[in-house]
Amino acid sequence: MWTSSICQPSQTPDPFLSIHQPGGMLTAVCDNWISRVSVKGEDPFGLGRWSYVTMRGKQSVKITIVTAYNATPSTGESTYYKQQLRILSRLHQEQNITVPPNPRRQFILDLQSWLEYLHSENHQQIASMDANQVFDPDQDYSSHLLQFASGTLTVSPLHDGKLLTLMASCNLCLLLAVQHST
Repeated sequence: MWTSSICQPSQTPDPFLSIHQPGGMLTAVCDNWISRVSVKGEDPFGLGRWSYVTMRGKQSVKITIVTAYNATPSTGESTYYKQQLRILSRLHQEQNITVPPNPRRQFILDLQSWLEYLHSENHQQIASMDANQVFDPDQDYSSHLLQFASGTLTVSPLHDGKLLTLMASCNLCLLLAVQHST
């Protein structure tokens, strides 16, 4: 379809016995834009919740484009949510985290801490995600900064785990709302 492309997939590292595994995403760059790609990767926590590419802009500006998906609770052992829950349960034990695993909340905490880390490294960011949460900019929310540590789950008893808090903390906006105010 394209003359040239760079693709970065991401999927849950849960052992699967079927050729169909729910969940996963892909960040793709095609044609002339591929010459701008400097780095590509996936969820640094190893849970396959997002993929990304970092591109070089004018005057060495770094722009990281993230494609992310937050699981929604569902029944059945093969669902993306249950895959996340199994892996988080194991990681909670390994990292001595005493609170019960919550895939939806953990997604927000980990993504936010990683985006904050990118910001500290002077990356501009574009996040394209299916957060599976209602976005209501009229709700009260505040920022809550987090600390990133690669491979270690982000823990914060004070963070509410909501999309609005991630957006406020990372200074993100909903582009559709900016473009179409009504």
